[in-house]
Amino acid sequence: MRANGLPQLIPQQGGDVMSSTQDSNNGPVRMPKKEHMPFRELSLIAFSGLTSVLILLSVVNLLQEDGFWGIAKAAIIALAAGLVSYGVNRFALEKGAELAATGFTLAGIISVVSILAVGAGQFPSTYAGMTLNSVEELRLQQFLDDTTRYGGTRNEVASEASRLAPVVEANVAELERYRQCEESNSCISSRGDGGYGPVAKALEGLLARATDIAKLLKEGAAQRTVLLSRLNDLIAQGQTELGNTDKPIRERRQELVKIDARIDQVLSELDEALPVALLQAYAAELSGGVTIADRPIATERLNAVLSRQGQALKSVLSSLSNADALRPDFPAKAGVSTTFEYLGNFWVLASVAGSIELVYPLSLWFYTLFSLVWTKHKIEQARAADGEDPTPPWNTTPPNGHSPRGRRGRSPDHSGRLN
Repeated sequence: MRANGLPQLIPQQGGDVMSSTQDSNNGPVRMPKKEHMPFRELSLIAFSGLTSVLILLSVVNLLQEDGFWGIAKAAIIALAAGLVSYGVNRFALEKGAELAATGFTLAGIISVVSILAVGAGQFPSTYAGMTLNSVEELRLQQFLDDTTRYGGTRNEVASEASRLAPVVEANVAELERYRQCEESNSCISSRGDGGYGPVAKALEGLLARATDIAKLLKEGAAQRTVLLSRLNDLIAQGQTELGNTDKPIRERRQELVKIDARIDQVLSELDEALPVALLQAYAAELSGGVTIADRPIATERLNAVLSRQGQALKSVLSSLSNADALRPDFPAKAGVSTTFEYLGNFWVLASVAGSIELVYPLSLWFYTLFSLVWTKHKIEQARAADGEDPTPPWNTTPPNGHSPRGRRGRSPDHSGRLN
């Protein structure tokens, strides 16, 4: 190799490589030993890459958009987040930590705040993306559970409502008896020996009203049995659909919306089959009584009967448990803020996301600072032992990890300038 007169490459102190022409007896040209990437830089690259992957998966869940453009948007956001994370953390480690080690407190504060700002900005998306589908499933399950309880309440009300029919039928029978009595011997008006007068006419109207209510209750009882069976079937169908994990949660939600619409229709028909509002109005009519012109005694006697019937009906209606219970509303789609309402259910994932986005970069920064401070302390001790100024003004630990020397072996003097 000497015959061709090539220069020999010799690595110098401080990491510079200089060339010099050597005699041919010195041997072949030797290349400098390849330096390995420092662990700190390698870990930063790996950390930022993993952060990008996590955010990519999270944003895909948050956007819930299929196709090329949905994936493209998620990829761009994830790439930008990874670059921001890498840039901020690297500057904080290579600049902020070193300046803080030399006593520049503001640099340390800004470094920690910037790391916290980036981590706090990325933590919600990471945590929400990891838990969004699970939170959506929990909310839909809660809705079905509430609907099941509501259906049970309606079953209970329907069972208790069976006591209404006998009360109304008893009213019908009593009014029919008084009508016949009035027409035969004027037992209510006490005028004459019967006949179809104002009192009999009023009794006939009250009897027709009671008969219509009784017929409505009888038809509704048969209809309620069918409707309650349909309601239970729809609730069971919703539970089965939600438990079908072969489908994504978005498709399951769409099916549950359809099932909920059918449940709503059944509940509306059930309300018509059990006309609580109509019965309450009828009870109020009975308690209010009637007025028969020029028949004060008959009016008083008839209103006493009607008042007793109205109180009996009100008593049964008031005993219907939860007759006015509100039907649960179908939940809106879960969002980022919704996932934090279920933080207690997913605190393990939240702690993992927090350690990735916040704990690790902060720990790396503080350990780097401790190492730099300790290195500075050892250099100061060595200089003090040599009788030199133990606190030189230059940066004793440059980012590349080499000794504090200038280019081509020049070292700084006490004024901070290169010799």
